[in-house]
Amino acid sequence: THTRWLTKYQDFLADGGEIWFKTDDRPLFEDSLVYFSEAGFEILRCIEDFQPGELPESPPTEHEEMFRSQGMPIYFLAAAWHNGNLLPKGR
Repeated sequence: THTRWLTKYQDFLADGGEIWFKTDDRPLFEDSLVYFSEAGFEILRCIEDFQPGELPESPPTEHEEMFRSQGMPIYFLAAAWHNGNLLPKGR
């Protein structure tokens, strides 16, 4: 989710296109919040203990279930791209 990778999504995401990101890694999640903002994405939703069924459109993955069964929270963010936010290439 580093900014340099997120800017590559600018080439093919439609205006208002969303990226949904889930992880069990809190430092990665916190860094990703910064990266999405740096890349010009709008953070739509941020959940620090994402629960099964919270978003029916995002069923739990095998890894989510494994980490959750070990008592680890799942972190979730949804971010939208708006074409007017385009960063210069090479950044």
